Amino acid sequence: GKIHMSFIIDELDIQGLKILEEKIRFKEIREFIKSLDGKKKAFISLDDFTKIMDMKDGDLIKRALLGKLIVPDFLEFTESIKNIFSIVEGNTGGNNASYIPQLAEVDPNLFAIAACTVDGQQ
Repeated sequence: GKIHMSFIIDELDIQGLKILEEKIRFKEIREFIKSLDGKKKAFISLDDFTKIMDMKDGDLIKRALLGKLIVPDFLEFTESIKNIFSIVEGNTGGNNASYIPQLAEVDPNLFAIAACTVDGQQ
């Protein structure tokens, strides 16, 4: 049997792994996927899937597909981060850090949250 590559890529994306976007990690896997038939268009065989699992970062993909990354439910995690963002976004108290000159010059109305796990989920 075969599986559509987009299914795998989409599942990895849900798990927080952006294999088509990252510049360094997943390079060997990305090149292999592209050699099949473009980014997400190919059906892959069990043999091709096994080749991917044997490549550098293949173990990380395996753990992601099995739900064994450090944050097993990354969608729930990102929803929690979004909720925290909405709660604290309106807090305009305080001042920019002045001990770092570059931070002192940042527009105090800008606000963001970024998260990246030890497994590279982002």
